Amino acid sequence: MVVVFVYIIGILLLLYIFYLSFKFMVFVNRNCGYNYLVRFYKIEDIPYLKANKRFYRKFRVVSHSSKGVYTIQSKWSDRELKENIIKEYKLDNNQVTV
Repeated sequence: MVVVFVYIIGILLLLYIFYLSFKFMVFVNRNCGYNYLVRFYKIEDIPYLKANKRFYRKFRVVSHSSKGVYTIQSKWSDRELKENIIKEYKLDNNQVTV
């Protein structure tokens, strides 16, 4: 009888832990945004996204490699992010992948 009670408490505790982790993940995504990988193709001078003041409040550059790949955290959707980068730097649609 005690063993069954311990199993039930254990299962309820696990369910509560999963609930809290999911709730925290939703909170972080709502406040910080989602992670995106932005890759530039066929461009001589790769834009330096960290220096752009227009995008300062819209996304955060997490990392940048010399091969034209950025990891970005943004509240924008992938489509909005791509469209705004294309507009700002006057690129073609096939030069940016999000």
